Amino acid sequence: MPTLGKLSLALALLLPLGASAQTGGYGSTSSAQPFTPGLELAGFAGYHVSSDLSLHSGTASIDGSPSYGAALRWRLRPGETAELLWVIAPTNIHVRSATVGNGDASLTINYFQLGASKGFRREQLEPYVTASLGAALFAPGTLVAGGARFEGSDILRFAFTVGGGLKIWLIDKLALQIEARLMAPVWFSSASVYVGGSGGAFGVSGGIPVVEGNFTGGLVLAP
Repeated sequence: MPTLGKLSLALALLLPLGASAQTGGYGSTSSAQPFTPGLELAGFAGYHVSSDLSLHSGTASIDGSPSYGAALRWRLRPGETAELLWVIAPTNIHVRSATVGNGDASLTINYFQLGASKGFRREQLEPYVTASLGAALFAPGTLVAGGARFEGSDILRFAFTVGGGLKIWLIDKLALQIEARLMAPVWFSSASVYVGGSGGAFGVSGGIPVVEGNFTGGLVLAP
């Protein structure tokens, strides 16, 4: 009987400890924590690269440059997150044209996106994939080429991104984030509408003039 009494006392002490270990928040290192919807705030910095841009009478190359950004996320379901994303990359563009000559100008690239991500949590590690739709804003400076000055004007275009990354949860509500994204603006050059006896159709032609990559690291806060 004394032995049974000691065993009962040990179980009584251990059970509350076991229950408390399962009550962590979203960023808890326990794999069995209950899901709680809420916000994530992410800030990051890294490096941005771009492919060359083909012009009617030449090419334009965009320098690789540092990039910065932030994301506001809302946890919808376990592993599923909606996201508002902003990325900025201040860089330079070099124009080589048979029409206007050669010249250089500053260029600021902004991406404003609404997207979603899917994570696969395993203890402290959470790999994820992500995709988004929105707009890209290209803001060039003044181009001096062939002895002439060409004032830049902002260009706003539809754009999308796809990518993936890894969150490393350090404590309950703080994680390191490593991410890579493919980013692309879309130019719509023309549109046509057809209406006939059998129905109607709408067509859009265009293309992706430049493909960009963004490689970042940062912090995630889950308050």
